[in-house]
Amino acid sequence: MGGSKSGRKNKPTLLKLVTGNPGHRKLNESEPEPAAGEVIPPKWLDETALEKWAEVLNNCQWITPADADTLALYCDSYSHYLKAQRLSIKTSVVKTPEGKMIKNPAWTARNEAFNQMRSAGSELGLSPSSRSGITGGEKRDKVAEKYFG
Repeated sequence: MGGSKSGRKNKPTLLKLVTGNPGHRKLNESEPEPAAGEVIPPKWLDETALEKWAEVLNNCQWITPADADTLALYCDSYSHYLKAQRLSIKTSVVKTPEGKMIKNPAWTARNEAFNQMRSAGSELGLSPSSRSGITGGEKRDKVAEKYFG
């Protein structure tokens, strides 16, 4: 308990540079840098997920090929959320084959998809709180060039 992975997640060095390193902690000068390149969607994403994929990449220039799996999970969860949302708004309760009234299972599926979206989205910097330290919307290479010449 209480190992090195507990507590707040470390902020990437580049993000510390962009935000001015408000905590004045030592910067990790050997932090691995994901390779730049095209972020290609997996073939298994459905049409709704592919539309979300394109939207996210269009608006979030900081996402790299190393983020592709997390982005795929985010987009897939988004698609599942919309499907569950459409089913959940029809009725809040359903009748079992035995005649018992229960909460519509689509509500549970909707909540689970939302939690998966929130988790993956936070990892990608897609939520307001996870994005709050990012300024300017500059591409990673431009920001690095600005600080490292």
